[in-house]
Amino acid sequence: MSFRIVSGKGNGKEATVDDTGRLVTRAITQSESDIATDEQQRYNINTGNITLTSATASAVLYFKNNENYDFEINSFIYAFGPSTGGTGAALVDVIFKPTAGTIVSGASAVAVNQNLNLGSANVLSALVYKGAEGNTITDGVTGISSLLSVSSRSVIALGKLVIPKGQSIAVRVTPPTGNTSLILQVAISGYVATPAVFGGIK
Repeated sequence: MSFRIVSGKGNGKEATVDDTGRLVTRAITQSESDIATDEQQRYNINTGNITLTSATASAVLYFKNNENYDFEINSFIYAFGPSTGGTGAALVDVIFKPTAGTIVSGASAVAVNQNLNLGSANVLSALVYKGAEGNTITDGVTGISSLLSVSSRSVIALGKLVIPKGQSIAVRVTPPTGNTSLILQVAISGYVATPAVFGGIK
């Protein structure tokens, strides 16, 4: 018994089967991030310049998702200038589910929090704060830890880090030993995982 697969567009085109019995197909693939951009749900977040003047840990970024859908982070971008007096690498920790600290009570807005679809008026519903020298973050657990060279730019590609509504993360940086001045920026690339982004299949 045989059957035909015909285009639903009414153009009379039929699917092809090759000599080994395999259906011939062509597909166009698109990343979830690109779809999120088209759907006006992708955001770039950047602390802007932060100067750390010691070698002790400081909270530099806080993010809490207040959207009705998950916020999914694809990557963290860390940009470090040179360290005055410092030797060795900087320690960067991403803290999962923190609850408080002076970075939260101080509530200083990040320099950049922008939708990556320039035709969109959507604004991200989230608490996104920039830290400073000596800022703290309390509770939570270290979920990602990286030793990174100063005078460098590093991208930590995660695949996907899911932050449900009401959950938070923070980034804490410990400069190299002996540091007296280190300028840095921390950025997040991510999107709101609405049904439109996933075609209603999530």
